Order: sequence, then structure tokens, then C-alpha cells
Amino acid sequence: RESDLTGKVAVITGANQGIGFVTAQTLVKGGAKVISACRDVEAGKASAHSIHGPGSVVVKKLDLGDLETVDELVEDLLK
Repeated sequence: RESDLTGKVAVITGANQGIGFVTAQTLVKGGAKVISACRDVEAGKASAHSIHGPGSVVVKKLDLGDLETVDELVEDLLK
């Protein structure tokens, strides 16, 4: 059963592969906007192009080992 996730926003780390990718696909199919937070932005963009549905995917830089990227992502999300 699919839920209507229109208007919802989800931030997923590691959405360019594995469980994160499948989760992003499912949320986009439900209509959510997914923010794919990845270390490798190019790999994230390549994965995002293969996700289709009424929702959308936005790729953002995030390296959890680099707190500067964490701060930048938080600032961007709060805008």
C-alpha cells in the first residue's frame, strides 16, 4: 500500500545506493521531496536520475566525517 507523501520532505544519507536508494525510490513514488545527502555528489546525481515518480530528488553534499558539510547542509535546509 502506497501512502500519499505529497508535501513531505525526507533527508536520506546514502541515498545513492543500497537501502538508502530503495528508500528514496519509495518516497519519491509516494510524492515526497527527497534530499539525498551524499559524500560523492556526482554519484548521488547519477542515482537521482534513475529515480522517477511524482516526487523529486535533490542531491546535497554531506560527509558525516566533516562537520563543516554538516553545518552547511543544516543551514541550507533551514532556509
